Amino acid sequence: MTDAVTNYDDPFGEPTVTAAPAALPPVAPDYSDAPIPEAAFSFTVKSPKGNLFSVRGASAAQFAQNLQAAEGLVSAVVALENVAAPAAPAPVPQAPRPQATYSQPAAAAPADPNAPVCVHGARVHRSGVSKKTGQPFNLWSCPQPQGAGQCPAIWG
Repeated sequence: MTDAVTNYDDPFGEPTVTAAPAALPPVAPDYSDAPIPEAAFSFTVKSPKGNLFSVRGASAAQFAQNLQAAEGLVSAVVALENVAAPAAPAPVPQAPRPQATYSQPAAAAPADPNAPVCVHGARVHRSGVSKKTGQPFNLWSCPQPQGAGQCPAIWG
């Protein structure tokens, strides 16, 4: 009973057997969302506004036919670009920036003539209150940057 359909519309009645509906013709698949394979022949040109315009063909004959059909379209695309996005206004010239001037750094305070001296030169007097201990300090430090062979400080 492969060609018949059993119908059970009435749950208390006898089932009726009807002929199977005729087979529907095959429907062509919808490939509108399918990716387009790369064409064997392709030519792309960039418009003055930077948009790309491509002509493709699966064969040399199809490509030549598409290229002929596209000849008039390039000028239409350029005209459409000019209507859709008018040319950018000319850039406004910038005022010249003033040249930077450099001055000589201020001279360091004259060294204390009584300052002790190390192999790097006259020592620098430092005094204040320690942030760690809150105790006052007073020392003479080496002028060499810390960690670059700096001499030990003289406390007192």
